Amino acid sequence: MVSAAKGERPVVLNWRPYQLDSFELKRHIRLKFWCRQSGKDFSGAFDQVMRGLADPRRADRSIFSVTQRQADLTHEKAATHARAIAEIMCPEAEEDFEADIGGKTFIFTRRVLTLPNGVRIKSMPGRDPDAVVGDTCHVYFTEFALFPNGGHEHWRRLTPMALTNGLDVDVVTTPRGKDTKAYDLRQNKRGRYAVSVVDIHRAVADGLVLHDEDGAPCTIEQFKEMYGDSVGWQTEYMVRECDDVTALLSWGQIESAYEKYDATILNLSDDKGRSG
Repeated sequence: MVSAAKGERPVVLNWRPYQLDSFELKRHIRLKFWCRQSGKDFSGAFDQVMRGLADPRRADRSIFSVTQRQADLTHEKAATHARAIAEIMCPEAEEDFEADIGGKTFIFTRRVLTLPNGVRIKSMPGRDPDAVVGDTCHVYFTEFALFPNGGHEHWRRLTPMALTNGLDVDVVTTPRGKDTKAYDLRQNKRGRYAVSVVDIHRAVADGLVLHDEDGAPCTIEQFKEMYGDSVGWQTEYMVRECDDVTALLSWGQIESAYEKYDATILNLSDDKGRSG
């Protein structure tokens, strides 16, 4: 695909097969469980712009993230794509809105990108689900598994507005344990969602190039050795849901702390001396 902003050289976007496949997902609820470095947010932002341009209903699209920084990064990617597509320039603006959290008033910045057909792509931090309800729009969650309380409240508050109006909900994330709404959705028990799973092996097979600490191309095994985190590798790169117990201290860590600090390990036993 070729795109260019006015007065600039055309830029060729060489999308990988799994990215092209994601653009063709048709269901109203679309889930992308992709590994790190797979370009999930970059391609997701492009997808939002293209779907916005093609939307006959011209409904707004809202990008929700946990932090202002992540919201801004995703929005800027969408703006970059929009400026380049068909040599168009899209006006941008910022809006402030307030929310009361814990008795204190916070001011959030909502960035707005207006496409030529009037569709607005908005982005804002969404840590508090009550602060962002109200709009009827397509919903895009980025890194959804990182949302507070596993994202359950955000799903409960924000998605009904979209789904009851026939609009779309996109979930883009890497796994973060089984006690998340993202994990529930990934099971797709009713078979009603479009689910895309891309681990590091699929990404590399489709053209992703990994680099070692010296910046040289390397194999998956070399990259894994450099990464040096077995739990992180399973979640971030193999896109597997690890049990929540991985977040707890292992027995080896407890013993190490005992030796280091000369602490007493609690012995749990019943009144007959049997460990339980």
